[in-house]
Amino acid sequence: MLGGALKDPGGARDVTDAVAAYLAGVSQEAARTAKLLTLGGWTALAAEGKQGHVHLTALAGDVLLLVVRDRSVPMGRLAVIAQRAAGAARRWLEQQR
Repeated sequence: MLGGALKDPGGARDVTDAVAAYLAGVSQEAARTAKLLTLGGWTALAAEGKQGHVHLTALAGDVLLLVVRDRSVPMGRLAVIAQRAAGAARRWLEQQR
């Protein structure tokens, strides 16, 4: 399940479920790769794209945080934003227990 809502680039179609399914697959592949390479658990993935940059952070269990910004935001700055957002999300998750 993806919190929030995402629309396609034209803004006409809801793509929330498709993105959530894709991110679950990315998370599983990152965990599998880290295990095969004996790197331990994965904590974050970052990617640059033609239309923007993304940063995916593993929070707890199967909870993921996705931060997306346009290409004008440098990857290092995006990582800082994602780290701060992850800290806030972890605190919020703890309060829900």
